[in-house]
Amino acid sequence: MRILTAAWAFVLALMLAAAPPASAGAVLDRIMANGVLRVATDPAWPPFSFLDDNGQWQGFDPAVAREIAKRMGVQVEFVAPPWERITAGGWKGEWDVSVGGMSPTEDRAKHLAFPAIYTYSPSVLAVHKDNDTIVSPADASGKRVGVLGESIFEKYVRQQPMGMAGEQPPVYRISNAEVVVFETSEAASDELAKGSTARIDAMVDDIMYILHLIKNGAPLKIVGQPLYYGPAAIAIEPGDPAFEKRLSEIIAAMHADGTLSALSTRYFSVDLTRKF
Repeated sequence: MRILTAAWAFVLALMLAAAPPASAGAVLDRIMANGVLRVATDPAWPPFSFLDDNGQWQGFDPAVAREIAKRMGVQVEFVAPPWERITAGGWKGEWDVSVGGMSPTEDRAKHLAFPAIYTYSPSVLAVHKDNDTIVSPADASGKRVGVLGESIFEKYVRQQPMGMAGEQPPVYRISNAEVVVFETSEAASDELAKGSTARIDAMVDDIMYILHLIKNGAPLKIVGQPLYYGPAAIAIEPGDPAFEKRLSEIIAAMHADGTLSALSTRYFSVDLTRKF
């Protein structure tokens, strides 16, 4: 290894001092200066997140976001961009963080950062309640299966690698499906609820979403056992390690003091914050 001379060491020190720091904390600085954390989430994915009849944000994810903002000492503001925009990155400062049950895949990690995991939840196959031909996930093979576009549900039905570090690859029980992509989970479930006139025969989504629909009268039913269990993370754009560290610390504290478990039990009647 070559040893720097004193002169070269001095020049290098000047260059480093002149260069802008790679982790200046620009996003965190802006949030603290404005006193507002802008959060992207889904307006129609109960009980995770939804707008009530008064246009107020409700559900588990908004509750988590409010607690994050509270611990940062700022207010929270919610926005509802399309899921494809959230997962694609390139947010251009329109929002600061996604609290919306995003699976931390390798593909997404190319343009997003995942400061912390906050839930683990099973995904399931659902059909119309009158469907008596699909009685197991394998029976959906070759059928029309609805999914949220650019979601982990779509990856599963297409039998694409999940690419989640530390997670076992799922067992793909549905093959050669005709994948029908929807902009929202709500659009997929509304279509499935049409029964014999629907454009899809089944859909894949989070078990808590499907159970919420059934509880509230949707003519759906879950088929077989969960397809897989996966982690969900809060997401930000990379480039602000200070912001990433702060979020990681807050979520860790919310795990440790039981806040996340309490919120999960409140909205889901089960603790989804621990790995199965």
